[in-house]
Amino acid sequence: MVKLAENKDRSEHKAVERLPLPAKVYLPLIQHLGKICVPEVKVGDPVTLGRKIAGIQANFSAPIHASISGKVLAIQDWPHPVLGRAKAIVLEGDGRDDTAVFALKNREEVDKLTPDDIRKIVLDAGIVGMGGASFPTHIKLNPPKPVDTLIVNAAECEPYLTADSRLMVEKADDIFKGIAVVSRCLGIKEVYIGIEDNKPEAIKIFSKFSGIKVKILKSDYPQGGEKQL
Repeated sequence: MVKLAENKDRSEHKAVERLPLPAKVYLPLIQHLGKICVPEVKVGDPVTLGRKIAGIQANFSAPIHASISGKVLAIQDWPHPVLGRAKAIVLEGDGRDDTAVFALKNREEVDKLTPDDIRKIVLDAGIVGMGGASFPTHIKLNPPKPVDTLIVNAAECEPYLTADSRLMVEKADDIFKGIAVVSRCLGIKEVYIGIEDNKPEAIKIFSKFSGIKVKILKSDYPQGGEKQL
């Protein structure tokens, strides 16, 4: 563990902003551990934001969704950061950001979901981890043996980065709801969230939530690593 110059003051107190919509996006068909996805659209098809455009061909995978609204411009080989080259779906934006219609569930409906229901929703949504491996989350929600403790990794030890810190301040209620859903899915009895001591606002906010134990961590690198945490 080492102490690095954090340089977080440039953005840690600035609200998250939306970037302008891109005119074109390239979505690789392999964005995670597991098998490459299969296109479910063809060139010329219209798409809405959030529409599934590529499905899985193995359980250890996650579907891919449109990040903008517009149309499918091409399905072609494109440079890939790991594989060198891989198939990608190219979307041309229409500037409207029309959103796909989702069957959102209210709190009562969520409370009636079974663990299998939750895993299916997570799979269909294409949720993966934010680490380098992009591990499919529905796999993590189906562990090989029972677990009774959930540790929420809220450490953000890299210099300059403040995105997680801002989300904890601006979207705390959503994070709490997500923790509750995961806890129900896994039958969790205890929940801990590890937050570094350089995030006093986040510590204050999460200390008010019942059922979560806040553990204050040193702001050293690499505090956010799984083993270090």
